[in-house]
Amino acid sequence: MWHMLQMENIRAHLASMQSAMEVIMEILKMKETIQRQVVVLMYVWWSERCAIREGDNPRSISYLCQLIISYAEECSSLKPTLRECALQKPKTSWKRPPVNYVKANCDGSFKPLNGTGGWGFVLRGDDGEVISAGYGKLKNVLDPHHAEIIACLQAVQRAAELGIQNLVLETDATMVVQAISMSELDRSSVSCLIWELKYLFNCNFASRVVIHTPRSCNLVAHELATAGSGLSPGSI
Repeated sequence: MWHMLQMENIRAHLASMQSAMEVIMEILKMKETIQRQVVVLMYVWWSERCAIREGDNPRSISYLCQLIISYAEECSSLKPTLRECALQKPKTSWKRPPVNYVKANCDGSFKPLNGTGGWGFVLRGDDGEVISAGYGKLKNVLDPHHAEIIACLQAVQRAAELGIQNLVLETDATMVVQAISMSELDRSSVSCLIWELKYLFNCNFASRVVIHTPRSCNLVAHELATAGSGLSPGSI
């Protein structure tokens, strides 16, 4: 993974350290963009090791690298520096969909320690009123991407059941937007779920669009997913 992410020199430098404390101090000295990638890489690396030890099939290096890049990008907006806080614009908030459209906001949560999580979604019309919402518990979750895909599936399935014709699917997960939008065959561990999501999304609506949104615009779905993760298995 280090080599594919063009960070082999960083790996070699960290490997030359004499203690874990020295490794941490070196990471803290790095530029923020590199620092995020290193921290996320080590987290994904450790999670993958634990999953394989528990009997899961190993995922491809290219897929893990894609996860690392995506997570690092999402982390970049979570904790701005003090200077950025002073200069940053007010947080954006949720916006209504266009006239005659329904907006589906969805989010997934993931607990790596026990492989569980939750999903949540909310459908709102062009007047901003809630049409439908749902949340539930997940088990045997592979990673955050897995939970996000299931959350989108739940939202799209509910919209199709209600006979909605024009749908805006909004999520704060960059990888989900990319997975739905790309035409190439997905070869990740959740490829079957992605295929099902793309099929439902493309075949049940006269007009549809998927867009990425900041977490600040997806708070309701986020809270629903968090609530879902606390339910007993099978609850909705």
